[in-house]
Amino acid sequence: MERLQSEIDKALAADEKTKAVADEALAQAESAAAKMATEETLKEAVLSQKKAALDQKILICHATGLTNPAYTLVAVPKIGLGGNGSHPGDIIPVPAKGCPLTSAASAVAQAEADDARTQLPLPNGPIQAEMAANTLSVAPQATVLVVVTAENLRTSAADNLELGVVLPPGFSIVSAPNTHLVDGNPSLTLGRLAPESAAEFVLELRLNSRTGRPRRVRLSLLLKVGATARRAQLTLTVSPGVTPTGAAPVTG
Repeated sequence: MERLQSEIDKALAADEKTKAVADEALAQAESAAAKMATEETLKEAVLSQKKAALDQKILICHATGLTNPAYTLVAVPKIGLGGNGSHPGDIIPVPAKGCPLTSAASAVAQAEADDARTQLPLPNGPIQAEMAANTLSVAPQATVLVVVTAENLRTSAADNLELGVVLPPGFSIVSAPNTHLVDGNPSLTLGRLAPESAAEFVLELRLNSRTGRPRRVRLSLLLKVGATARRAQLTLTVSPGVTPTGAAPVTG
C-alpha cells in the first residue's frame, strides 16, 4: 500500500510539474500574443495616422495646356501638392465658383471674384492665401462656412507663418477647429510649412444682428510670414432680419 501511495504521489507530482510547465508555456504564449496584438494595434494606429495625413486633400484647377477644357478639377495631397505647386498655370486652390473654362486672364479673374486672395513673393517662390465662403449673403441667426487656406509654393520650407481672419462686429464664432484666438479673431500659427504644401482651417460663423437694411460687411484675411504681412477682403451682404436682444449692431 505504501508503495502504491508512493507511486501515486510521484505521478501527482509529475502531473503538477507538467501542469506548471504547461501553464508557464500558456502564459508565455498569451504574453507573446498580447505583445503581438499590441504591436499590431500600434502599427495599425501609425498606419492609420499616415493614411489620414495622406488622405488630406486640397482641390485645385490643374492646367491642361488645352484650349477647352483649359483646366481639370483634381484633388491633390496637401503635403507636396502632388507636384503641382510649381506647375505653370495651376489655380490653387479651386475658386469658390469652380474652375474657369478658359485660361484667359479675364476668365480666371471672374472665377476668383468671390474669393479673397493674396500673395507674398519670397525667394524660391511665393506664399499665398485664400478665403472663400459657402454664401455671400447672410441673414441674422444664419451661419456661414469660411475656408481659409495657405500654400507654400516655394522650393524651400516657410517658417513662422500665421493665417488669420479679422471678423466684423455682429458675427460670432460657432466653431474654428485647430485655431487660437488673437484679439478675439481666429488664427492658425504654423511653425513650418513644407515646400509645395498647403494648410487650411474652416470657420463656422453666425450673424447675431442686423442694421435694419441690407449692407455689406468685410471679413479680412491676414497672411503673415515673419514680420511681413498681406491682407485681402471678402465682402458679405447682410440681409435684414430680427435683431436678438442684446446683440451688437453690424458695422463695417
